[in-house]
Formats: sequence, structure tokens, C-alpha cells
Amino acid sequence: MSIESMLMFILTLILVPVLLIASNDTLFFMVLGVILVFAALKSLHSILFGTDMELDESEPGILDEIEDLISFDLNRFRVLYKNAKSILVIVFFVYCTFYLNPLWLKFLCAFVIVYWLGSIKHNLKIDINQEFKDTVPELLVFLVDMSSLILISFSAYYKFFAF
Repeated sequence: MSIESMLMFILTLILVPVLLIASNDTLFFMVLGVILVFAALKSLHSILFGTDMELDESEPGILDEIEDLISFDLNRFRVLYKNAKSILVIVFFVYCTFYLNPLWLKFLCAFVIVYWLGSIKHNLKIDINQEFKDTVPELLVFLVDMSSLILISFSAYYKFFAF
């Protein structure tokens, strides 16, 4: 199989589900809501119990060899991935704002959106030669995760059960 056909196959595996989810707003809300709930619960668990659930078993030498082999900077790809994830989360919370009626929930949603905008700004400022160090205080991450859980719960209630 040639590289072009393999890339087309991988792109199709990624693009078709994304288009299906993007074409149905309820499916988009449910899928991204479940993913964000699990991500927030994982983050809250690591903050409260002090366990780091992410294991990075890759060696820096191997990554350098891969970068030299394909002549592509993997750090730029990592920044692109983090920014794309942040933009998707921002779009989700903007979508949630349309279903939230109380003003305090809209302010809470604005707080979460500003956090993710700051995350994009932080990711763009990272020098490509530096290791990524998380400089966000744990209290802020805790507040954003709790706010995300509250917002997703209220948005689901107002979207599916409140008439």
C-alpha cells in the first residue's frame, strides 16, 4: 500500500466520524460532553488524590530520531493538537451557553471559556526547544473542572428535560 493511499485511509477514518458528529448537534453535545466529563473527573482525581495518571514512557532520544527521520518537528504537532482540542472545548461551551438560562451559569461558562483561551495563548508562547511545564495552579484547574461538570450537567438538563 502506498503512502498516499494509507494517508487517505487514515484521513477517512478520522474525517468521517468527525463530520457525522459535526452534522448532528445533539450527537456533538452528547459525545463531547461525555468526553469532557471523563476528562474533568480524571483531572479532579489526580488533583485530589495526588496521582498522576498519565505515563510518558517515550524516551527523548527516540523522539529525536523520529523527528530526524521524517524531518518534521513533533513539538509543533503537539502544540497544534493542544490548540485544536482547546478550540473544540471552547466551541462546546459556547454551544452550552445557548441552553443555559440563569445568568450565573452564563458567567461560569464565560470563566471556563476564558480559561481555555488562556490555554491557547500559553501553548502558543511555548518555545519549541523547551519542555512543556504546567504552570497553571492546581486550584484554577480544580475550579475549571468543577465548573465544567456543573455546566455540562445544567446544559444537559436544560437541553433534554426542561421545556
